[in-house]
Amino acid sequence: MAMHALLKLAIGALRHIVVSVVIAGGLVNLSAFADQGDIDNVVILPAQQMDIGDTTDPLQKRLEFAIGEAMMDLGILPLAPDFISIPSVESGQQTDIPSVLRTVAAQHTGRLLAVEIDLLSTAKQEPYLIPTASVIDIGTGRLVARTSTLPLLEPDDRLEITASAAALARALARQLEQNGYVMSAAEAVISSLSSGSRRGSVEVRATNRPVPI
Repeated sequence: MAMHALLKLAIGALRHIVVSVVIAGGLVNLSAFADQGDIDNVVILPAQQMDIGDTTDPLQKRLEFAIGEAMMDLGILPLAPDFISIPSVESGQQTDIPSVLRTVAAQHTGRLLAVEIDLLSTAKQEPYLIPTASVIDIGTGRLVARTSTLPLLEPDDRLEITASAAALARALARQLEQNGYVMSAAEAVISSLSSGSRRGSVEVRATNRPVPI
């Protein structure tokens, strides 16, 4: 038992040392350690134009950009949404976005998560806009994360938009992590090290049995 406890402590200490060196040193590319198939993919869906003559809400476009920036600050690298080709309303064509995303998901390792940004309004006489974000797992069709922030009092204030986007990104990342998704190379490395230490612990328990005489 003493040997088992000692080996377990040594494995745990080694795991913490490796993670500290990788993150604090900043000299190692985490993606070189992480299996890219273990990292789930994120795409931020662009707002769609619903009617002829409509234009995309500039505020929503700014939120889409800001939440992408906030995700990158958290180590989450969204896929470029340029592959989603949405015909104009004038063409009379309808694009099956879920089908397009399923095709894209089949072309990448890991799961594909679609982030949709929306703006709700308060019920007051002078309504304020409330930024919201939802995440759908394209493989299962399940809604796996959803959050909102405080209303935007100054929709043209860049700092307020940036703060709202950062709050949305943090909340989504937390919910996704709780639901078992791996969003960054750092998480993939830590998850791999944790599973490795668990396997090592199992092997120690398996070989630490008394040998009958």
